[in-house]
Parts: sequence; C-alpha cells; structure tokens
Amino acid sequence: MELCNPKIVSSKGLHFMLCDEIKKLKPAPGENWHMEKICVCSELLRCLAAVSRLDIAFEAIFKEKVLSSVGKYVIKQQPPMHPMIVASSLKLLTSVLQRLREKRRASSSDGRSEWLERQKNISRKYVEDPARVLNLIDDRNVLYSRLCDQVVRHRGFGVKNEDGALLELKDMDNPDMQDLFVEVAKFVQFYSLSAQDPQNEDAVRVAEKMDNQNREAILLKCLSIPSYDVRLAVTSCLTHVGCEQLQHEEINTLLMHVRICVCVCVCVDSSNSQTFIFTGTQH
Repeated sequence: MELCNPKIVSSKGLHFMLCDEIKKLKPAPGENWHMEKICVCSELLRCLAAVSRLDIAFEAIFKEKVLSSVGKYVIKQQPPMHPMIVASSLKLLTSVLQRLREKRRASSSDGRSEWLERQKNISRKYVEDPARVLNLIDDRNVLYSRLCDQVVRHRGFGVKNEDGALLELKDMDNPDMQDLFVEVAKFVQFYSLSAQDPQNEDAVRVAEKMDNQNREAILLKCLSIPSYDVRLAVTSCLTHVGCEQLQHEEINTLLMHVRICVCVCVCVDSSNSQTFIFTGTQH
C-alpha cells in the first residue's frame, strides 16, 4: 500500500495533513453534513489508522492531539455523528491501542510504563469512558437510536420500518451500522484481552466496567444480526472474555446461538476456481 511507504509519509507530511483534517471534524453550529463529507471524513480516519503502523505517523497522532477530537466529537456523540464516522474513529482508536500494546511488549521493563501511561490517557482523557461504546450497539440505548436517526436522515435503509420504528437486530441489514458493530466488538476485545495482564490496571478497570454494563448480554444479542462479519467479530470478542465473567444464563444464550446459527460452507473447485456457497441451519 502506497500510504504505508515511510518515504511518502515523511516527504509529503501525509500524517500531519490527515491529523489537521480530522481535527476539523467538529461541525459548525447548526451545520448538517452531506453524505459526501461524511464519506471523506470516514476515509481520512481509516487512512490515518492504516499509517499509524509507522512510528512517524504514530507519534504525530499524539503530537497533534487528534484523538481528542475523535473522542469528544465522535465517540461521545457531541453532536450526533453518522455511524460511518463513528466506526472509522473506533478503528483508529483500536489501531493506536494495539500499537501501544506492541510497543510495551517490545520495551524493557523500565520503559513499559510510558506506553501504559499513553493507554491510560486514551481511556481517561480522550475517550473518558471506553465502556460507553457499548451503548452504541445496545438497541435499548438512546445513542443507538440517534445513530439510526443519522442513517435515515441520509436516506439510509435497513434500520427502521415504514412506520419509523427501529427494526429488531435480526432484521438490521444496514451496512454502515453493521460495520459499526464490528468496530465496537474489536474495540471491546482490546480491553478484554489486555485485562488478562494484571499489570495493565487501566485495561482491568475498563474491562470490569464493561462487565458491569452487561457487555456479554449486549454482544450476545448482536449475534442475531444478519452479517457474517458482525458474528465473527462478536464471537472473537467473546472468546477473550474471562470465563469467570460469564454468567450461567449468558453461557446458555451463547450455546443457543451456536445451535441455531447459519453454517456457511465454502467449497472451492480447484479445476475452474469457482466458489460455491451453501447455507443451512445447524441443528
């Protein structure tokens, strides 16, 4: 990928350009974003998430304080944003958090505290309350309703019926909302996995708060969404939740979804390179 070429990023200052543009996410008072601007902002965030693998771009993200804009105006939904932007913002945050974890593991014992401190700043300063992201995919929460309103406002489909009532999750087939569910699951998974390290006190604190906010119950409901990507992300997330945090009824619910889930079998005919997909209900 050309954007991940260190020479291009360094010579053109792409990382600084991306940071500058993202910091402009705050809409003017009363401004209604058109779909083109939403798409541009979303792609800028995803682009920055991609180049964050490079040290020069990674450091620029913190130097330019771009995460402050992402946390305040997107994650906390002040003002309400389109799910496309929220999903891309979560992708950026997760990418940065994963990069911090990698740097911590590669550091000597004396240098690990720096990376933990940066993670704590993201959790407490920029996002303030990472557990809040669960509200974005909880169909009983007002934040979820606001996201669906944003979809309808921009002529989206698959979130409300003809009477204007929210669809049940099993009928929710809007691709932007489904992408949001995927990114929320990956964000939650980071903290659940990191909390397995008792020295990562920030991750332990966040994971415990997510658990208190019915993390597993909310995620389990998402398994009914008609999207393989969502189900895969949610299942992967649940596998990193400590067994001691799973309640008996939650385990039964998970087993129920496993029994009724749709099996997708992909058979590849090597002779003509054709792929045949068969679906069926597992009993």
